[in-house]
Amino acid sequence: MAENNPIIGRYTVEKSFSMVDGELGLFTREEAAADLEKRIAAGEAEEDDRRMYLQAYDFIYEFTKEGEILCWMKAPEDVSEEDIKEAIESGEIKRYSDGFLLVEEKKWEEKDGKYFYDTGEYREILGEVKSSVDELVFDEEGLLVFGDGMMRLKKM
Repeated sequence: MAENNPIIGRYTVEKSFSMVDGELGLFTREEAAADLEKRIAAGEAEEDDRRMYLQAYDFIYEFTKEGEILCWMKAPEDVSEEDIKEAIESGEIKRYSDGFLLVEEKKWEEKDGKYFYDTGEYREILGEVKSSVDELVFDEEGLLVFGDGMMRLKKM
């Protein structure tokens, strides 16, 4: 796969599927966080919901030239280096790098100038089994459409 391939690189989550002001759609972290703050103030959400609700925005997706998609999650602050070493030795965690844990791996490939990745998901529509492979495309804002269209990734 060519070095100048537009897919290769590290990406942050620019937009994720969420509910903001009662509307489902693709929203930025700032939009989702502001809505969560309003819901906490109104007693409709708990302070403890913050980390879980916004966690999707903290992932980093790395598309390698070897055709891998590596999903990195920031290690929780309350997890020690010792705990991380033990988790790696036990196989619970595959890799750790610069404060991030590798939580998922997928494969991507180029075919005829287009890019595809295997979601690893079983799909069935009206009893018909569908492919687990999705095309990787950039939207009109230059963001990479990912995760069944539920996320938009921005190159770092």
